[in-house]
Amino acid sequence: MSEITLAKRYAKSLFDFSKETGKLEVIVDDIKSIQEALKNRDLLVFVRSPIIPSIRKKEILDKIFDGHISDLSRKFLHLITGKGREKFLPEITQAFIDKYKALQKIETFTLTTAKALTPETLKEFEKHIKSTLNSASNIEFETKVNPNLIGGFVLEYGDKLFDSSVRHKLNIIKKTFIGSKA
Repeated sequence: MSEITLAKRYAKSLFDFSKETGKLEVIVDDIKSIQEALKNRDLLVFVRSPIIPSIRKKEILDKIFDGHISDLSRKFLHLITGKGREKFLPEITQAFIDKYKALQKIETFTLTTAKALTPETLKEFEKHIKSTLNSASNIEFETKVNPNLIGGFVLEYGDKLFDSSVRHKLNIIKKTFIGSKA
């Protein structure tokens, strides 16, 4: 079974159960916390390590998340770890978040700029995108900073890419200039 299929199955089970028990919002917050914690390289290496026994991983994960996640999420971590599936935890958490976003009709845009944006500027982007797409009722931005862009921005949405960066425009000019010499 592929890791994507496995992740989707575990995520669906947790999602459906948390929805049935009326704890979906709580579990979403827990999953986001777990996902954020897994951005720590040391924790990710620990979770994915085939050398560390599952019982030890359960103990450490309990200590890390004690008081920070619900009992249901803790039990889910135990289940995943007990079945030796903890190495897929990043994929499972992402699959869960994807299911939640689909339910809530949340559209995610990745916005990369040369400098960090102010909240006001981000609101302007959101307003412009909502008016342009008409259907985008819930918008979420993942922001990134890449000083190599020099200025402007790169906006990614689904399989679409809109590159309005200075670097991109300079590359176009360069190709045009070099192409005209040939």
